[in-house]
Amino acid sequence: MRTLLMTFLNQIYNHKYVKLYKGVMVRYPSDVFDVKSGSVNEILTPDKSLKIHGSKIKLSGEHEDVGIYFISENSNEKTKVPADEIIVNNPSELIISIPALDSGSYFLEITTQYSNSASLLKEPRIARFDKSLFVE
Repeated sequence: MRTLLMTFLNQIYNHKYVKLYKGVMVRYPSDVFDVKSGSVNEILTPDKSLKIHGSKIKLSGEHEDVGIYFISENSNEKTKVPADEIIVNNPSELIISIPALDSGSYFLEITTQYSNSASLLKEPRIARFDKSLFVE
């Protein structure tokens, strides 16, 4: 347990977001690709497509918080991607239309109840991309 805790704290110190779920370290999402600009893990182009790759990122569940969010670093305001703007919803890939966002830095969060088994998680888990994304 001590080794797991030290590894987790080391990841936080090195600015890598790691989620602990049932004692297992899970990394997700791993990278994002802005289709319009061709940027990987940097730029967001509002009203254009964004490909998100990762592990266990499929949106599943009936909880009201399930969804994809862009969170402003300055104001902490959350912008949820409307369900009809989610184009592809797979366990390892999401493709969405980026909502209208003001210029600035954003965090990307995915909230889901998806699991590898046939049943959903009882409570949603939140996965935050480990890098800031920018709207120019």
